[in-house]
Amino acid sequence: MPHVASRCLGRVGGVVIALATLGCARHRAQGDLPPRAEWLLKVENHHWLDVRVLVVHDGQTTPVGTVTAATTSVFVLAPNLLGQAGAIRLTADPVGGRSTVQSEAFRVRPGQQVVWTLESSLNRSSVAVW
Repeated sequence: MPHVASRCLGRVGGVVIALATLGCARHRAQGDLPPRAEWLLKVENHHWLDVRVLVVHDGQTTPVGTVTAATTSVFVLAPNLLGQAGAIRLTADPVGGRSTVQSEAFRVRPGQQVVWTLESSLNRSSVAVW
């Protein structure tokens, strides 16, 4: 009987040591954290209509969301929307409007923030990346 108890304690001790080692392996210093893979798109809509926002990447168009008239919305987006080279375009499609606007192509890296300011005249809109 004592032999069985020592064998069980040996297994439990081995599990405790394995878990402690695993915990140490996963611990990182704060400075060692990987950079954020997501990126932010902040849309400031000064237009009088709600606007549907889309990201064009790698020949695909992906809807992001709708920004209500005269408001600002922030979208946290996945890195796969950046395309292979990080080059994207943004498209704004006013709900109930006739004309859309598309930004020039620009590059974004994971972790960056894009601010797209949509003016009341959409063709005067601007993009900033940081």
